[in-house]
Amino acid sequence: KDLEKANFYQKLRGPDLTNIFKQHGVTFVHNLLSITGLFTKQPFVDMEHDIVCIFNGEIYNYKTFSDKYTSDGECLIPCYLKHGETFFKQLDGEFAIVLIDFKNNKIIFGSDTFGTKPIFFSFENESYGMSTYESCLKILGFKQVHRVYGNYFYIADTNKKSLSLHRVTEFDLDNEYKKDFNDWNAAFERSILKRANNVDKK
Repeated sequence: KDLEKANFYQKLRGPDLTNIFKQHGVTFVHNLLSITGLFTKQPFVDMEHDIVCIFNGEIYNYKTFSDKYTSDGECLIPCYLKHGETFFKQLDGEFAIVLIDFKNNKIIFGSDTFGTKPIFFSFENESYGMSTYESCLKILGFKQVHRVYGNYFYIADTNKKSLSLHRVTEFDLDNEYKKDFNDWNAAFERSILKRANNVDKK
């Protein structure tokens, strides 16, 4: 009942499907708003490598990883397996991601460069939680809840009980000074195009 209460407001963000999945004592709850590709429930699960991944948002460059993916989130676990803990740096999109590598006792979670999708987390007394809403974690009993700010992701080692913070994108503001809006205009047009190209729903 606590889980149902905690998920009450989050369900409004994903009205197309609510899926609950359990692995090694960890409960994953996902509310789907289907926008890109085929109707694909989450979480994404790789049984061979014992990895579970759940995300909110959209990956714009998912077709650059493989033309076989029918939904953008399908690229996440393969991208992690290829690039390792810093796979966030390979992604272009608006997202909040939680990936748990049970075999290697790793939890990797964070946000895109600009933090457009919210994600909160807490680690307390051998328990941990990540959620779109702070209120969800508090309903589940977590006292100290923290927000993941844009352009950051965390790597948690559950064996060593360590948590490290990393940047998604490094900015060099000294060398990115502009005297006109030409580059901004071109970037804005590209940003609209990459969003519109992937959307096949009304």
